[in-house]
Amino acid sequence: MGLSYYRLKQTDFNGQYSYSQLVAVDYNTSSVLEVNVFPNPSDGTNTSISVTSDSDKEILVVVYNSIGEETFSKIAVTGGNGETVIAIDNSGKLAPGVYLVTASTDDSMVNKKLIVQ
Repeated sequence: MGLSYYRLKQTDFNGQYSYSQLVAVDYNTSSVLEVNVFPNPSDGTNTSISVTSDSDKEILVVVYNSIGEETFSKIAVTGGNGETVIAIDNSGKLAPGVYLVTASTDDSMVNKKLIVQ
C-alpha cells in the first residue's frame, strides 16, 4: 500500500539497454480482504474457504492446481457481517498437490496456498 515507482528496463541482444518513463502508482484501498483456507494441509475432502471483506461485497474465488488449471471457481457475496464461507465442491476429492486459492474483488486480490496430502 502507498506510493510506489516503477520503470521498465529493456535489454537488447547486443547488451545495450534503455529505461521507460518513471510511473508513480498510488495504491490506497479502504477495502479489507482476508482469506483463510481450512483445514490446511488437507486430505482433499471437506475443504472450505473463509472470506472476510466489506459487507455485501461480490468476491470471485478461484482454485488453481500446480500447472495453472482452474479446478474450482465461485462468486460469493459477503453477508451483513462481511464474512462468507465457501465449501469447495470438487465432485469428490482434490488430488494430492499444491493449489493456489485466489480471492478477488473489484479493488483487492489475495492469494493463499492450499496443500493437499
